[in-house]
Amino acid sequence: MIRSRLPIPFLLFAVGWASGADAGVKLTSVRFPGKLSGTNGTKTPPTEAPLSQRVVFRFSGSPSVGAGVAEGLKIRVAGGPFTGQPAIGSYEVMGDSVVFTPRLPIANLPAGFGPTTDIAADASLPGLLPGTTYAVSVQIGGSNAVKNLTKVKKGAGVPLSFTTTSDPGAYFSNVPLKPVSVKKGKTSPAPGTKGVHPNLFADPAGLFDGVPAKKRPPFEVVFDGPVSPSPLNIVRNRLRLRAVESPEGIPVDDVLGATVVLVENEPNRARVLLYPNGVLPLGHRVVLEVSNRWLSLSGAQVAAPDDSEEFEKIASYRVAFDPAPGAALDDFVEEDFDTTARQDTSIASAGMQLAGWDEENSDVLRASFGFVPRCCSSRSKRPSPSVSASVTPGAWIGPPGLNPYAG
Repeated sequence: MIRSRLPIPFLLFAVGWASGADAGVKLTSVRFPGKLSGTNGTKTPPTEAPLSQRVVFRFSGSPSVGAGVAEGLKIRVAGGPFTGQPAIGSYEVMGDSVVFTPRLPIANLPAGFGPTTDIAADASLPGLLPGTTYAVSVQIGGSNAVKNLTKVKKGAGVPLSFTTTSDPGAYFSNVPLKPVSVKKGKTSPAPGTKGVHPNLFADPAGLFDGVPAKKRPPFEVVFDGPVSPSPLNIVRNRLRLRAVESPEGIPVDDVLGATVVLVENEPNRARVLLYPNGVLPLGHRVVLEVSNRWLSLSGAQVAAPDDSEEFEKIASYRVAFDPAPGAALDDFVEEDFDTTARQDTSIASAGMQLAGWDEENSDVLRASFGFVPRCCSSRSKRPSPSVSASVTPGAWIGPPGLNPYAG
């Protein structure tokens, strides 16, 4: 298989130039595999295709394709507000075929996701729209990306069209109904690593500057298939970091705060990053664990419905020891409100009012309501446009026994 991801318009990806291509090939058929990883399937265009539907262009020999393959093997929205928009995904040369695989989601689908959602503007969304008809056509000559294509056989059936499902329960119905497993040898830092960087935000004293990049968070876990971007996976500690032993060898049991981010979802792999939310406890042994309720994209999990939740160890680490025991550990966090990149807008869905965050590029956070004293509500005033907050140096929010600033 020849594959090279090259960006082209509308977040499409294309294969690199194929080597060993035949002098002249014909398009013999267009097929729609029933499985996400399939390369064969029916020639009948589906009317309820999942959003993970592959499209296979089969030739009489090895095709020669370039970065413009999406212009030669077109899959376009056939109606509605996004008429003409390309399907978003990757094209891969596999033997005598070119296989289009739509982009899989890396974030939970938003409320109202449907045929009018602009998936080209959000790289976390699927590459096919639900309830939408796509037209498939093949170009010969001109800017055609299949350089050695000379003919489209009548039996190939193109041009043709297929329609995606509008049923959310069937969006990824071709994904295998089995749980995913962690790929061995792909976890980072490497299992057993000692001296892991404690994840200080700044470390102005440079105490841990010598820790190499391969020993620094985030922690990376690779699974052998696509995973669910559902909040059930991402925000429920189903992939977690847990402190299990103090520097003195005393057993502890504390789940450490962390943020889980799905950064890659493919038919044969998913890549997940775990970012500690604070400073890791110095000198402690910590373990990276995955729940038996971790969900694949199909919703499958290791645990049976009535099973209790259990965790499997992926890797064990030793956080770097305190280089100056008993001395203060200096660090700071900073938010200048110069962008809204870290603003959490989720409370708006609950009917609560958002604070003014960098309004009119002011680099200021302003409360959206006045703070009313109990004694004199009629005389209260709205807050000043400039609102500041302070954190006591050395303050620690978390399990008391894991305070990195203690001592």
